[in-house]
Amino acid sequence: MMGQVKNNACRATLGESTEMYLLAVLLLEERSEEATVSLLAGEMGLGMSTVSEKVRRLTEAGLLHHEWREGVGLSRKGRSIAGRVLRRRRLLESFLVNKASYSPDEAAEEACILEHAVSDRLADAIDMMLGFPETDPQGRRIPSRDGRLEMQNSVPLSDLATGSEGQLYAVTAARQEVLQYFSSIGVRPGARCRIQEEAPFEGPLVVSIDGARGVVMSRELASMLHVLKSRDVL
Repeated sequence: MMGQVKNNACRATLGESTEMYLLAVLLLEERSEEATVSLLAGEMGLGMSTVSEKVRRLTEAGLLHHEWREGVGLSRKGRSIAGRVLRRRRLLESFLVNKASYSPDEAAEEACILEHAVSDRLADAIDMMLGFPETDPQGRRIPSRDGRLEMQNSVPLSDLATGSEGQLYAVTAARQEVLQYFSSIGVRPGARCRIQEEAPFEGPLVVSIDGARGVVMSRELASMLHVLKSRDVL
């Protein structure tokens, strides 16, 4: 009996690992970044050799596309799996924020744990309970039931020129302390973000959110805020 439990746990762990790799590729695509083995290793905090071997196995399994020295892409089957996992994550975040009084950063942390255990049937029930939301609490698109993710033509805030503004579409930060910081300065879906100043030589930016007094922000942080470009405000 104990051996059977252990084997089931091993299969669950392997399944979760596969989902995390596929999801990492999809999230990079959502941020308009080409997935590479080195980038995946950095995103997942794993060694290059570990990621390279896993990518090879997932490619052989028909879940990824990867050629030597080329980017990593999702197959149709891999994209469907990744999209359904992302749907569960974002529906869970929406439920925890709207129904359980979690903060967005707390919900993100909890959803990352639960997304692999929740069935698609339960995700459907949560979706219906919430009134079929199109976006999660951070403004990111929720994939459809079959895992299709509608990509928006958004750009990182750090790419905007001085005097330009855009509407916040999504926050791509993963670390909870970063999400907490963004929340503390008024970052929210739909907020108007304007670049007031930028220091030379790739220095920090001064960003105004919804017309409030500008805050100094590193380019790394600004790159985590994706906006829909609107107009130049000169």
